[in-house]
Amino acid sequence: IGFYVFDLMRMLMKSEPASVTAYADNLDHRGIPYIDTGKCMIRCENGALATVDLLFSMHHPFPPGRAWYVVGDEGAMTMGQDPNTGAEAIVIHTPDGVEYRTFENYDAVSLELGTWLDLCREKGDPTWWQMEGLRTLDLVCAFKEAYQCGGTVTLPPTTAQE
Repeated sequence: IGFYVFDLMRMLMKSEPASVTAYADNLDHRGIPYIDTGKCMIRCENGALATVDLLFSMHHPFPPGRAWYVVGDEGAMTMGQDPNTGAEAIVIHTPDGVEYRTFENYDAVSLELGTWLDLCREKGDPTWWQMEGLRTLDLVCAFKEAYQCGGTVTLPPTTAQE
């Protein structure tokens, strides 16, 4: 659950994380080790600020685990329902108003799993996919380290050589 929200944050921000501050606690699963709720604040290399909410208590009717919001200096985006069609949509808020852009449902099984199977069959170059996964894993590890030390963790800058 955590990997996907960190990966989505990297994709939406179009910038790599530069520093990470994390707060987490075991608020629902008392007596079971580690965390079930977390908040991660990320400053990106381009100066953008992002947050990631982690909800590992999926047995309650909490908000969707993959909900997201992007707020910028010219507007904001989130996911929602187009009130005219009822279809899932990207909701774009600007000073001119609200716009709904519908999209086809994302089939992660055929897309992600299909890509992975093709790579296992040696169809294509896995380098890009592996690098993306490792960058997201670095962010997940920075969250864990920031949570454990109670401070902010700085990540090394990305380079074109990667």
